[in-house]
Formats: sequence, structure tokens, C-alpha cells
Amino acid sequence: MLRLAVISIFLSIAATVASAAPACKNWEGVPVGAKGHLFTYVFAVDPQDRVNSRGAALGNALGLIQQDRANMHRFNAAGPLDEWDGYFTDLNRRSMISNADLRTWCDGTVPNLERLMLDARYQNMYIVDVFAEGNRLVFFVSVLAG
Repeated sequence: MLRLAVISIFLSIAATVASAAPACKNWEGVPVGAKGHLFTYVFAVDPQDRVNSRGAALGNALGLIQQDRANMHRFNAAGPLDEWDGYFTDLNRRSMISNADLRTWCDGTVPNLERLMLDARYQNMYIVDVFAEGNRLVFFVSVLAG
């Protein structure tokens, strides 16, 4: 219920943003019984997610995701639209993000998704479905709004 309220508020705010991101395929949810699905959460790339703990700019989508989760769980610096997850609460699990496989629907390619996430002009919200494939995590990232 809270997720729907947050999404609705964000969508109404996002509609007023002048520099809207290119439209991507709508998120259709995780297929029922999807093998290896661990959880789903929503986040937005906030200014504090764009730099690492030492202040260096991050240059890829997995870096942004990892910093977002560190800001959520370690630094108490989550953005207003970031959802809690119970998985990346410790450093060992967050360190798995840098070696994860990144997938998307957004224009069909990960480079397009990364460009979108790294461009601070866009105020997008993202849905992240986290899967386990063997001993590796897979992040399926969808653009929710922009």
C-alpha cells in the first residue's frame, strides 16, 4: 500500500519535470514462480548515490546501485523514494553488487540504462528485481518514471 502511494506521488511529480527521460517498456512485474527471484525494491538515484564514500564520482549503474544500498543501510542517507530491503544490510552482501549481472528492458540495452542512470538531469525511479543465478546476483532494472 505504501509502495503504491509513493509511486503515485512520484509519478505526479515526475510528470512536471521538464527534462523527462526517454520512455521505456512498462514494468510488468516478476513472472509468477520466477526461478531465483529474491526480492524487488524501488529506488531513485539521489545526489548522495552519485559519489562513493570517499567522494569520487561513480561511473556505472552497478556502482550507483551499490552506493544507494550503502546509503540506505550503512550511512542512514537514503533518498525519500528509496525502499528498504532486508538483504543488503551488511557489507559482504553489498559487495556482491559490483560483480552482479545487470539486465534491463530500457531501450533493450544495458548501456542505454547506464546512460540514463548516470545523467543527473533525469529524475527517474527504478524498480530492481534481484535474482540469484548460481553464486551470482542478477539485477533486472526497469525505469518506473522519468
